[in-house]
Amino acid sequence: MNREEYEAKKTALIEEIDRAFGELRCDEEILEGIKERLQEHVLEVGEHWRDIPDDWLEREGHDLLFYLEARSFRFFIPAYLRWFLRFMDNDIYDLTFDIVRGVLTMYRDEEREDFLLLKYNLLSEAQNEIVACFLRFQCERMIFLYEQEEDPANDVFEGYRGNYGYKNTYYQFKWALDKYWGRFLGSEFVVGEFPYVAERRLWRQMWKVPDEEKRKVYEAKKRALIEEIERVFDRVERGDGVTLFESAVIDDYGDEEARAKARLLDNEARWQDVPDENIISHVESPLFMDAKGLHYYLPAYMRCYLRRVDSEIEGDSTNFFGPMNYLLSNTEGGPSSDIVELLSLEQKRTIARFIQFGHDEADFWMERRKIMPRSAEEDDEDYEDEEEETLEERLHKPIQQRLDAYWGQFL
Repeated sequence: MNREEYEAKKTALIEEIDRAFGELRCDEEILEGIKERLQEHVLEVGEHWRDIPDDWLEREGHDLLFYLEARSFRFFIPAYLRWFLRFMDNDIYDLTFDIVRGVLTMYRDEEREDFLLLKYNLLSEAQNEIVACFLRFQCERMIFLYEQEEDPANDVFEGYRGNYGYKNTYYQFKWALDKYWGRFLGSEFVVGEFPYVAERRLWRQMWKVPDEEKRKVYEAKKRALIEEIERVFDRVERGDGVTLFESAVIDDYGDEEARAKARLLDNEARWQDVPDENIISHVESPLFMDAKGLHYYLPAYMRCYLRRVDSEIEGDSTNFFGPMNYLLSNTEGGPSSDIVELLSLEQKRTIARFIQFGHDEADFWMERRKIMPRSAEEDDEDYEDEEEETLEERLHKPIQQRLDAYWGQFL
């Protein structure tokens, strides 16, 4: 897809949204449903969904979608979709983009129906199809933007230093299509695969560790640690602790009603059943949990990390563990000090071994880094020495600081 085709698809989708949602108008029931949330700003909404000002969606309505019930959702969603398509390529980040994406990539199944029926249930077949087309276009957009990079291989190297934008966003939209929205596209449900030519090449090179025995020992340690986490934390219960989806609402200053609705999404009976996808999509959540919630989700986060840290599965990332690392570094007087009181001695030892495993991971990474493709600058001997010092500082030092500060006493 070239730029001209991309812009044409975007324009056509805006026109289809206009046709599918037609003459939907605001009424007293809709106004009453949003009045408490918007207060005096409710008067700015307008009679028709097309009349809703773009700046109002950004300013007052940026988190409104999460709180809407079916009638209000049907009225507002076309304005948000149209706004998203108009401004998504302006290189200006706005929280509203994340809210729209987040709401539309929640899916409905039997266990979650009570929550999501409040949003999706009044959409007509044609309107459901338009939302599905919007999500499919967003997948195509991520592929298009990725392919616009001058050298995808360079983008890959930047990516593994922390920039997962195109890839993770693609999978978020694709996952929503697979789970729910794709059914409205029928036989036309075809989404292009994310282009991994450069990434596959990188992973193949990264796994060619010079010493195969080192890799086997490393993998055995990782498997043993996963088994230990599952055994030691086996009977940990969440109880009334803050849940994964609830913590996202707390982060967004949601009220008690919104928190209660969000808790319905976390319906697993054991932490072992928390999907990795939910953990990865809730990067900041641990920062908003109480001690009971942290105690329950910590083993799920650790296991998810170990599963994915060296994965060759496309789309995998371990960036989600950053906030949890922060909490493990601040156990005395810090935000996670309360969880220490809930941990058994055996659980503390397991956490300490998990942190210590970071040294093995760092060594393994440095072995792989030696055989990655390098630019002319990186082939310079001085650069190599400097890079090794940087990797040592960036990888090993934070691990040792966590051990020295508290966890090392349990080894």
